[in-house]
Amino acid sequence: MNKNIAVICLTSLLLLPVISSAQSADMADVMREDGKIYVVVGVIFLIFCVLFLYLIQIDLKLRKLEKGTTEK
Repeated sequence: MNKNIAVICLTSLLLLPVISSAQSADMADVMREDGKIYVVVGVIFLIFCVLFLYLIQIDLKLRKLEKGTTEK
């Protein structure tokens, strides 16, 4: 239950700047015309995926450590 709330809060915090930005996107238009915007989006997506996998790995290690300390 707490994990779901944390995921929802994190997602809403990450999406807040995207939703609230109402600025002109001249640079984004130029990059979209050149096709470079897809590279930028891909790199950002890759970074978020790596961070997400890293957090899952840390969580699994912590669970294993906690399980080992509670069994003793």
